[in-house]
Amino acid sequence: MMKRFGTFGVIVVMVIILAACGGGSNSTGSSKQYTIGFSLSTLTNPFFVGMDRGMRNEASKLKVHLIDDNANGDAATQVSRIEDLITQKVDLLIINPISADGIVPVVQQANSAHIPVISVDRGSSGGALVSFVQTDGVAMGKEAVNDARRGPGERLPGSVTKLPEHQSGGQTGRELRPGESL
Repeated sequence: MMKRFGTFGVIVVMVIILAACGGGSNSTGSSKQYTIGFSLSTLTNPFFVGMDRGMRNEASKLKVHLIDDNANGDAATQVSRIEDLITQKVDLLIINPISADGIVPVVQQANSAHIPVISVDRGSSGGALVSFVQTDGVAMGKEAVNDARRGPGERLPGSVTKLPEHQSGGQTGRELRPGESL
């Protein structure tokens, strides 16, 4: 599962580089150190821990300066810290919003400052995003169930009766009928 987090990080960083850096050199041919502000909603979820690790690893490999921030599940903290990133004039913002509505003012501020914004796993209810990267929760759930059912050469006992809700996508779960599989 951790390998998938690294792959996700590679994809996001490549999108970042293409969207914001235009190849890594300016019109005079000199290299510029690009700075990316990355705001995560939380690091209490293993998925976001893996995303954070993947972003840091890939930013290091690509020699991109990454300002990495964890909002600890607090929307007001996230907005305040993103405002700080805008003040620092980062070249790109990547935001994993706690709230699609709560993030609108900072997306609009970034737009006014001509800082491109990429949203990850949740969109924004306003302002302009250059890209929105969303995980496929249904596919991830199916894969998790299938992984759980496989044992060393045998199927694990038990069955899943409900897929859980996830705050980023709203209620994505649904009841499964007895004996139904994903």
